[in-house]
Order: sequence, then structure tokens, then C-alpha cells
Amino acid sequence: MRNSPSRWGWLAQILHWGTALLIIITIPVGWWANELERGATERVLFDLHFAIGVIIFSLVGARLVWRMFDTAPVLPTDLSPVLKRAAKGTHFLLYLILLTMIVSGYVIQVHMRPSLDVFGLLQIPRAFEPGDDESLRALAWYVHTYGVWVLGGLVTLHTIAALWHHFVRRDDALSRMLPFATREES
Repeated sequence: MRNSPSRWGWLAQILHWGTALLIIITIPVGWWANELERGATERVLFDLHFAIGVIIFSLVGARLVWRMFDTAPVLPTDLSPVLKRAAKGTHFLLYLILLTMIVSGYVIQVHMRPSLDVFGLLQIPRAFEPGDDESLRALAWYVHTYGVWVLGGLVTLHTIAALWHHFVRRDDALSRMLPFATREES
């Protein structure tokens, strides 16, 4: 379960890959719902999009809490200081944009839906009641709509970096996050 100096533990791997999978699912669901006329299908898709967002919030929150109690594996010692800072910066920005997307999505839901229901199993409380002023909802919509492009860019950069480590540098940066990969200890 715990991370080792050379590998992410199974809990970190589940939280990482679970978040990645749900992001891959929820983005097209949100885009599809946004393209539909108001109606039952649009409502179901936005409700699904919101529910997946709540799960992503739970996974990201769990991952941040877990990181406070378990140290990350050591970065390769031959990695330049610039690349180490870039890796840490990209991870920080990924967490920041995910939390921004979650908060903006929540604000939109509070303004647009009478119920903040998650699959009929959980009712998310409202932190505020929307007033007649639509400026907060509009701001949240812009942040959410354009934030998905930032998220996509960061995920693409993260993926390219992992593949670069694997295929160009031939180090274990990718394999230490893969559930069934093994690493030869030196």
C-alpha cells in the first residue's frame, strides 16, 4: 500500500489511474451534454458529469491527504534540476486545475440544478444559495469551459513526459506508476 523509494504504492496507483480514467470519461460527457438542447438526455448527461466530478474530487482529495502521510518515490538522480522542477510544477498545476474544475463545476451546479444528487446515493449540500446575480455562475462557466483545455494540455504534457522517460531516457518513471510493472533494484 505504501510508496517505496523507487515505486508508487498500490493506493497511489489506484487513485492516479482512477482519476485519469474518470477524467477521460467525464470530459466527453460534459461536451456532449453541452451540445444538446435542454431536455431529459441533457439533464442525465449533466447529472452524470457532476456525479463523476464528485468522485474525482474524492479521489483527488484522498490522493492529497495520502501524499501528506506517505513520501513520493525519489526522482531519478541523473535528472537535471530544471526537469525536476518541471515535473513538480506540472504535478502542482494538475492538482490546481483539477480543484479549480471541481469548484467551478460545483458553482455551476448550484446555480443550474435544484438537487445536487450523486447517483441517487448522496446529496451534496449547497454551500450557498444562488441569487439573481448571474455573474458568479457566468464566471464559473468560463473557468470550467476554458479550464478543460488547460487540463487537457497538462494531461498531454504529463503523458508525453511519461512516454519520454520510458522510450527515450529508458528509466523507470512510468513503470513505477504501473500496477504490474516490476523494477529491478540496483
